[in-house]
Amino acid sequence: MKKIKKYKKPTIGISIDTGAKKTYSKFPWYAIRMNYINSIINSNGLPLMLPSKPELADYYFNLIDGILITGGDFDINPKLYGEKRDKSIVHIDEPRTNFEMKMARLALKKNKPILGICGGQQLLNVALNGSLIQHIDKTNIKHEQSQPRNKFSHKVQISLKSKLYKIVKKKEFRVNSAHHQAIKKIGKNLNINAIAEDGIILATKVFVVTTIIALIVSYLYFKKVSTPLLITSGLVLIFGGLTILFKDPTFIKLKPTIVYLLFSSFLFLGLILKKNFLKIYLSSIIKLNDIGWNILTKRWGIFFLSMAMLNEIIWRNFSTDAWVSFKVFGFLPLTIIFTILQQGLIKKYLVK
Repeated sequence: MKKIKKYKKPTIGISIDTGAKKTYSKFPWYAIRMNYINSIINSNGLPLMLPSKPELADYYFNLIDGILITGGDFDINPKLYGEKRDKSIVHIDEPRTNFEMKMARLALKKNKPILGICGGQQLLNVALNGSLIQHIDKTNIKHEQSQPRNKFSHKVQISLKSKLYKIVKKKEFRVNSAHHQAIKKIGKNLNINAIAEDGIILATKVFVVTTIIALIVSYLYFKKVSTPLLITSGLVLIFGGLTILFKDPTFIKLKPTIVYLLFSSFLFLGLILKKNFLKIYLSSIIKLNDIGWNILTKRWGIFFLSMAMLNEIIWRNFSTDAWVSFKVFGFLPLTIIFTILQQGLIKKYLVK
């Protein structure tokens, strides 16, 4: 009878916490929760605790088959993702961050398995040129829970396109939560697997409902729905629906870009076809000669194209909060200012 071949247990390096609080010891210490170690042992792995010594990173890396980067009671230095330190940043552990960053980049370069949990996940994002929200505020979810860490705190929504969904076969589940920071700009080649429903997903649901109400009210009151309202509402329902369905805010962030590009293309196409759509739509309000209408149409076409580009720059490079704020307090004021600046042209080509 052949002997069953014993597979080599993979050695999994675990980054460990550092501290100097005398509640644990009178001297500086390293520590880690047992559940990290037990999870690796229960998965037939061999855990190896890794002290935060950046100068030893290369040696440790050659000893292990994979690495688990854990969390801790400290923040990653914002300078690592190109930001100034906010007053909310209380404690920075430079030796540990430098060690974990070096180990993470080695693992990514050498294609060695790596898992980040809590602060470890944030560090991985920064290692891949992502950034962090330095402090979470104004949210309906308590991310810094006071109850025990083994108690559920809130729900997360799973992206239906993610590998996580293929594993757990669930659209959402409850998690505990103990952090005051979060992912801001996602790192290169990373995908979002799950998000907490305290931001744009919840807002999108409200937005979709109010859009439907606006369509109904418009039809009941005016007995018709204007073309611009119909177009924008249709896009809201499409992209908002996709955002809610896939739990991915990318869709609703793309919506303004699509709207502005459609309006710009529509105006320029009208000029090419010798059919000025802006004149057709506004001639009952403003009386301009053909030269004036053509110049005004070109300006609005360029403006909508610029707004589409601006939306792309903001949502791809800044946090969701920054995008929402600019969408509410930036796009509308810019449109009003641009409209006011056209008064000189209107007066010049006004048909009296």
